[in-house]
This record gives sequence, structure tokens and C-alpha cells, in this order.
Amino acid sequence: MSDGFAALDRALAGRVHRPDTPGFDAACAGFDLAAIPTPDVAVSVTSESDVTAAVRFAAEHGLPVAVRATGHGPIPGVDHGLLIDTRTLSSVSVDSSGGMATIGAGATWAPVLAACAPLGLAPPCGSAPDVGAVAYTLGGGLGPFGRSHGWAADRVRRLRLVTATGSLREVTAESDPELFWACRGGGGNFGVVTELEIDLVPVAGLYGGGLFLPGEAAPELLAAFGRCTADAPDELTLSVAFVTFPDVEPVPPAVRGRFVGHVRVAYLGAPTEAEDLIKPLRAVATPLLDTVRPLTVTEIGTIHADPVLPQPVACGGAILPRWDDAAIDVLLDEVSVSTPHMLELRHLGGALARPPAVANAVGHRDVHYNLFTSAYPGPAFADAVGLQTALYEQLLPWTGGRALYNFAASPGGRPVDARTAFDEPTYSRLRGVKTAWDPDNLFRFCIDIPPFAPSGGGSLRERMQEMFTRMVEAKDASLVDTYYDPEFVLTTNGQTQDLAAFRAGHERVYATPITYRVEYDDDSWVESGPRLAARVWITTQRPGEEAHRIEVVLVAEYREGRLLRVHELTWPDWSQLGAFERYGGTGEKVAASADPRDDRAAGRMDGEPPTTAC
Repeated sequence: MSDGFAALDRALAGRVHRPDTPGFDAACAGFDLAAIPTPDVAVSVTSESDVTAAVRFAAEHGLPVAVRATGHGPIPGVDHGLLIDTRTLSSVSVDSSGGMATIGAGATWAPVLAACAPLGLAPPCGSAPDVGAVAYTLGGGLGPFGRSHGWAADRVRRLRLVTATGSLREVTAESDPELFWACRGGGGNFGVVTELEIDLVPVAGLYGGGLFLPGEAAPELLAAFGRCTADAPDELTLSVAFVTFPDVEPVPPAVRGRFVGHVRVAYLGAPTEAEDLIKPLRAVATPLLDTVRPLTVTEIGTIHADPVLPQPVACGGAILPRWDDAAIDVLLDEVSVSTPHMLELRHLGGALARPPAVANAVGHRDVHYNLFTSAYPGPAFADAVGLQTALYEQLLPWTGGRALYNFAASPGGRPVDARTAFDEPTYSRLRGVKTAWDPDNLFRFCIDIPPFAPSGGGSLRERMQEMFTRMVEAKDASLVDTYYDPEFVLTTNGQTQDLAAFRAGHERVYATPITYRVEYDDDSWVESGPRLAARVWITTQRPGEEAHRIEVVLVAEYREGRLLRVHELTWPDWSQLGAFERYGGTGEKVAASADPRDDRAAGRMDGEPPTTAC
């Protein structure tokens, strides 16, 4: 491999950095000091041809590829492979007549804002202008203008992409519709985006800033926040963050060392209109600090006032589909002067909930709120990991473990399951695009969307996980024959069914609105010859009803790549859950019968469970 690195160095003289060589630390540096990558080699690219050369080298040598600009969205586990540092690809150009901007891979939003401001335009940027524009947009892109103008990904016209083969493509809805769909919302899973073209939005007036209220008024503040967001116009974006500021000089004296509720206000319109809308929030308490005022678009970063200096981060995120007083009570129990992390609740909806002109892969458009937590440096930083993790576990009944792609993070720094960011059909479709464009998963150092294993190939674990994704989560009963032997027999909690009964049951249930999400115990998989043992959790839910999470322990036997026998135990028992009441062949719900003769009359085997893990 050393000879290979030498060849790469000759091709990209002075831009290839190995550990312990000049330039390596600078190439790997980023905002999050708790997740600095340590790859085998880092390449500071200065052109698209550098990117193609680096990707080709990585593909030829079996090195996974990480891409970074600012390091605001770090991915754990980058301890090998090749890192592409895009920071010098920072070109920005604005076409005022066309209302669009062309942005290089390493550019932050700050120069884009500066170029747009004199023209009365703004990009669909986030709350922090120092974040990389391209990575933010590929993950969806949620910003202060989102309720008025939608996700940043909705406004992408085209992008230039270096694929896993090292080929440079210009990708549009016309040239590569599936790839274009996937890149806008599916993150960096499909290649290295060197440039994108994005529509700008008109901004005639921006009124915003922060109301810093005493944190002790949290119950009243959240109640007022709920009322304000219930019928807010699309022009108004609100969030509220609870934080205890450190007692250090850069913090404004009025809030230094104080526990506060920071209301973030962004309104596209007249100040008098905005003040009428936020009057209930002002009525909660006299602000300790009030920065709400008319703003230029270059001042957008002052609304949230996010940290700008590099620091260690431990953060997490989740969605709240709708306002729920019980969920809000959980948040109120979490926040206090001693809480070692910030907690933010952000209002979504408006244009964020509407479909874009050109469909994309952005997930969870229909949710009303986003929750984000982040620890800040201090003596209790280590405690913040456990507290945040416990908070998200408490919120599972409302969140279902789901998160927006750009906010999907594990407070403990563990890899995130990409399925939390999408519904099952979208995730399966994304895996199909991944399989077509990156079958070896070269671009895995992101919130990873893995390709499908070759049909009938790979390990038994890969084969089973493929089945769970393509058939169970996508609810596609047509794939039964793909994954199951004609002589298949399933035993669930002592009850047995053959392939015909298994197929009929799944056809009935998959025709209903029930949804499935599968999680894997990575430490439990055991393979021996044609047999496999594993533990999984399956979360299932009917619309408007409580989700159920079932633990499944199974032993499976394969024959020629298909399941022949499965023995499984489930806790709780499938058949005891309301979400699994039996369905008739037309999709109409049929009450579960205590008399097995009624089951036989409906075409079911004696004691047949309404659905199963496998």
C-alpha cells in the first residue's frame, strides 16, 4: 500500500497527507473536537480532477471514502480509509437574473449570504452560516426560511457528482432522475458532490433575533410556544432552546451563568406583524436579553447564535410528529439549571410539509416539531451522554426512534441507523439507488444507506437483513418466493405454519396501513454452516395508534440461499397485541377469534399468528 500512496502523492503533489506528516491534522480538523477522523490518508483537493483521482485510488485499493468541509456533521468510526478535504473548493457565484447560486463543495453559507444580500435574495441556509452548504443541503437542509420556502434540497437544480468509479457526472432530474432524487435528502451516500446549483429566495424584510427568558418559566414558555405554533403563518419560524450559559466573559452579562429559555424568532415580513404573533411569548416573562429586531440576511446567524469555535460535541435528535402534552412534560422534566446539555424544540410544517416541484428523498416531511440536544464543554460533559440517551428512550412512544437525516445522531457517538430518517418505501428505494451506483459501499462514512447484497449471495446475515428491508419493511409479499424455500416451515412461540399459510397471512397484513421497522442486535449474530441465530426488534404501528416494539430471538436454516426453517420466540407474543388484530383478505380488520374453528373458516391455520418476524 505504501507504493500506492506514493503513486497518489505523485499524481496530487503536496496534497496527500499521511498520519504524522505535515498537513494531515489540518486536513482532518473540524468543528467537533470529539470526532476528529484518523484515516489512512487525507487528500486536500483543489479541483474536480483531484476528487476523481482520489476516489479512483480509493476504489482500486478498497478504501472507504469520507468527505468533509467544516466537520459540523462528523461521522464516528473514520479510523481508516481515505478522507477528502473539500475546503478549498469554495467557489460561489450568484445569477441574480436566474435567481440561483452555484456553490462549491467546500463553501459555507457565509459567502453565499454575502453575495445574495445586495440583491434582495437569500439561500435556503441553516441557522449557522459557518456550516458547509453542500453537505447541509444533501441531508435535507432545515433553516429559518424553511416554513416559507421548504427544504434546501427542494431547491437544488443540478449537481456535479464524482461516483464510486471516479467518474464525474452532471446530475439533473432529466439526466439521472433516480440518482437526482436520492442525492437530495439521502446525504453523501452516492458520491462526492463537487458543486451544486440552487434556487434562491426573495427576502424583502427579515425580522428576528432572540428572546432570552428566565429558564424557571419553562412550563409557561412551552405552553405559549405551543399556542403560537398551533396556527403560525408560514412566514414565522420559531424555536425554543433551554440552556445554562457558562459564566465566562464572551457571554453577554445579562445571561452569563443563567439558565434561560432562548426563543428564536425569524419572520419574513413587517415587524409589527411579527410582534403581534409573538406577543404570547413576550407575555411569559420580562426578557433577560432581547435581540429581536430588523435584520439583514447576513445577520441570520444571530437568531440562533450557535457556537462558532471548535468544541467537543455530544448531540442527538428526534422528531415529534405533533404537539403532545405528555411528551412536553418529559421535556420539562429534563430541563433545569443543572442539565449539562442544550435542548431545542423547533417548529416545522408550512412549506416543509408540502411536496417539492421535483420529488426528492427528504424524510419525515409531515412532522410538526424537531427536537435537538447538544452538550457543551464543562465539568458535566461526560454525564450529558447518558442523560441525552435516557431522554430519547423516554420519548420513544412519541418519536418511534425517528429523526431528520441532518439531526440523526447518537449522543454516545455510535453509528446511526439511516432507517430512522426515512419511511420504509423511501429507505428501500434509496438502497436500490445505492446498489446501482455504489454497490461496494465506498461512501459509507456518512449516515450509511447500505446497498442490497447480491441476490442469493453474501453472508446469511446479509441475506436475512436484505429480506427484512426489501420484504418486511417495504411490505412486499411478492418477494416471499425470493427469500423462502417451497418447503419452508415457521414455528413462532410453539405455533407452526407452512409456506402457503405464511404467504397468505403476509399478503393480508401487508395490504393494511401497518408499518414495520426492524432493528438489529449487532452482537447477537451467529452463523454456522447453513444456520443462523440472531436477535432483532420489530416496531410496528397502525396510523394514529401506539407503536409496539417486539423482541424476537430466532434460529434459521437456509437451503440454497433461501429460508427453509425458522424457529422464533417473541416478547410480547405477536398474537396478544392490538396492532396485530387479524385482517381479512380485502384489508378490512377482522376481530381475533378465541375459537380456532373461526380461524380455519377465515382461511387461517390453527392458532396462526397474524404476522411474524420472518
